[in-house]
Amino acid sequence: MNAFGLRCRFCGRALSALQRQRGEHCTEAACRHAAQQARQQRLDNGVGRSTLEEATARLGRAPAALLWLRECPTRQVPISARRADAHRAFLQSLAGTDGAAAVPGLPEPPAAVAPAGPQEGRLCAQCRGRCCNEGGANHAFITLPQLLRWQRREAGRTLQHAVAFFMAALPPRHTQHSCLYHGPQGCGLPREDRAEICNSHACNSLQQMRGVLREEPAAAFAAVTIEGETVLRRAAVTAEGTVRLRRS
Repeated sequence: MNAFGLRCRFCGRALSALQRQRGEHCTEAACRHAAQQARQQRLDNGVGRSTLEEATARLGRAPAALLWLRECPTRQVPISARRADAHRAFLQSLAGTDGAAAVPGLPEPPAAVAPAGPQEGRLCAQCRGRCCNEGGANHAFITLPQLLRWQRREAGRTLQHAVAFFMAALPPRHTQHSCLYHGPQGCGLPREDRAEICNSHACNSLQQMRGVLREEPAAAFAAVTIEGETVLRRAAVTAEGTVRLRRS
């Protein structure tokens, strides 16, 4: 075994047996950061470069940016009675609050961030909704104001009707371990009824895309979806559509 097999390749400290199993670096923040940078450089020089070359050849123009996405497992399973009952009980607890008195001066819902271009939705389709996973343990981040806004919009309806609406929006099958509303075609809730964080959140790759689109609305992008260092999908994303590239 070479020296780097026994010591951190970045600082030279001796590695424990567990650290040797996990990689070639120790748990110091500087070494973990250096390892992440080295990993990204390997990806950029290997998969990244070949992806840009293939996308350029397929599109006849160079992509404006290379975007990296993490895989979201998308196994679809029926919503269990236990989870559905727990979600209904949560909504009922919100509806049992003293309505508008609990939220004085109910504000208008913030406007959803308007997509900078059709490329945005196509990029999210490559990821398949990893950002939705957190909603699974947080009841889709639904709060009382959402129920009140629905009630105000639907004249003559009660908060109990709002509960029924949100329960009816649950898809027959959802993405396992993710939000209950995360179905095979995306979110089962209309955008105006989603939590504020769901309408406003943007991952680093989406933020990077938006920055480019503000200056170049017709820009094309190359996107690589990975798990660890394994390439799962590669695509060229344009305003006109998505072009699938070879997996590796």
